Amino acid sequence: MSPKPAVLLVVLNRNFGGAERHVLDLAGELVRRGHRVGCVFTVASYVGGNLGPAAVRFPVPGRSPWLVARSLLSAVSSFEPDIVHLHSPRASLLGRLILATTRGRRRGGPPAVVSTAHGWIPQRLALRRLFAAIYLVSARLEDGILAVSCHTAARLGRWGRDPRVVSNGIERGRSLPPIPRGREGVARIGFLGRLTQEKGFALALAACEEAQRRLAGVSLTFHVYGDGPLLSQYRRAAEGGQLAVRFHGWVQPSEVVRTLSGLDILLVTSREEGCPYVILEAMAAGCPVIATDVGGIPDLITSGKTGFLVPGADARGKPSPAKARPAADAIVTLVQDPALRARIREAAWEEVGAHSLGTMVDGVERVYQAALGRRRRRGAD
Repeated sequence: MSPKPAVLLVVLNRNFGGAERHVLDLAGELVRRGHRVGCVFTVASYVGGNLGPAAVRFPVPGRSPWLVARSLLSAVSSFEPDIVHLHSPRASLLGRLILATTRGRRRGGPPAVVSTAHGWIPQRLALRRLFAAIYLVSARLEDGILAVSCHTAARLGRWGRDPRVVSNGIERGRSLPPIPRGREGVARIGFLGRLTQEKGFALALAACEEAQRRLAGVSLTFHVYGDGPLLSQYRRAAEGGQLAVRFHGWVQPSEVVRTLSGLDILLVTSREEGCPYVILEAMAAGCPVIATDVGGIPDLITSGKTGFLVPGADARGKPSPAKARPAADAIVTLVQDPALRARIREAAWEEVGAHSLGTMVDGVERVYQAALGRRRRRGAD
């Protein structure tokens, strides 16, 4: 049997999000399956301290393109991967250009280059259109491209090398967690995510405030888990109202499912998304989800069966009552109908079984094999 290809994973974000979670899970499973695995990551991220002991670490001491280029080329030279797998737009763009320029010399020829698009270029970036154009054009430099949702794959369009959709995956428990115990007349609504514009916190807050006004005899508590550049702004926005809001700060990834299992409802009110892990984790934790119908979220939720989908808000300020009403309606419906909550919990827990870590890595390995074949054919030309 031929040895499994050696894989060098590259992720360059400073903060911990879906791409970093994906890389950690992917690295662990690839090692378990017999691959030699290395990882290039920024020292400021959560990744380095949480890679398994078998993965070879290549920390990048900063974010400048020069430091990234030097670190990536050093990793390719010393680790000699068969595949370099780039994650997130920044790593993909820099990695494509660096490897295309140097071809990362190694015995047996240059490695195959693969990327995963975990989402799209954030709308908040001033040079988003230019960045997106360069990102799309440079996609032709790769041997394989994955996308975590059909929506993200469609954004790649004709520029990608036949992007393959492989959704994120997690390990579900063997049984549905018990319904969380709470005080009578109290509903715990949660929001878990980085506090940036694209996560849509303002819509979640407005929906909870509207639901509280309509739910006589029920006290809503809005629990916010996460941090980010807009934390202070959101704290001020939540002050002085009738809704009880609790800010808990960042949650360790290992504690996310336990945190979600203590909530009655999770709000995912993003303005843009790929394939959010927090929805899969909520489904596994037995926490019903109300989410905006953006990006890859409709790939995960069937509205009314495994959760609720509501329209997103485009405005950057506080959404109008009309924009917040669909999410508020869904909150009221779930709070007032425990039987419906129970049915959604059960259906969502069954659905998340189709999004397993094993299924995800099976899909990634198929793209690896296709990319290696393409690289060999290009080398023979």
